[in-house]
Amino acid sequence: MSAWHKPSSPFLKSFARRLSRGLSSKDKQLFALLMPRYGLDSDSIAGFDFSAYEAVNFELGFGAGEHITGLALRHPGQLFIGSEVYLNGVSQLLADIEQHALNNVRVSTGDGRLLLSGMPDASIDNVYVLFADPWPKRRHYKRRVINQALLELVQKKLKSSGRLVIATDHMDYAKWIESVLSASSFTSMLPDKQPYVTQSPEGWVSTRYEGKARAFGSEIRYYVMRK
Repeated sequence: MSAWHKPSSPFLKSFARRLSRGLSSKDKQLFALLMPRYGLDSDSIAGFDFSAYEAVNFELGFGAGEHITGLALRHPGQLFIGSEVYLNGVSQLLADIEQHALNNVRVSTGDGRLLLSGMPDASIDNVYVLFADPWPKRRHYKRRVINQALLELVQKKLKSSGRLVIATDHMDYAKWIESVLSASSFTSMLPDKQPYVTQSPEGWVSTRYEGKARAFGSEIRYYVMRK
């Protein structure tokens, strides 16, 4: 299966669109040249060798990939796997991979929950879910990617010392996240066991979306949880 084609998923759709504009000829070239080397899907992930890396990190919904790119540059010995269904964002990450010759990044355009399901249990050091679609209408709450089923899946895939890191600028979604986390077995790694902080954690890599939210005056909540 081509790693940049979206496989079917048993999970309820939690994303709104895959393209905001057509892919340029350069974008298409990036997909054609780089995805055979850097792409992963739910079939190929099971046979992927994680042992060559100091740590394994997974980002569910990486947007335009600034967070992954920044961390991959800082930590060349670690592996960074990202999933994103928004193809314009994927093309941006592929461009960064090409520009910086990032050999420690792997990319999926399918449902990240499906990719995560195929990873070995207790194999991941860090899972990031940053600024996921809040699905603000009550009738769409069921589509929110952060729910008890996701937390149970993440629990299985994290190592014993693994972390789950979540960020949102949507306060209704923040309350939802806090409710879901409080009903889980995750515990806060923040000072004094605070449920969240509003200043980015040490060593954070900001994204353009995050910068826009701050410029707009939005509060951002960061959750850093231990398995």
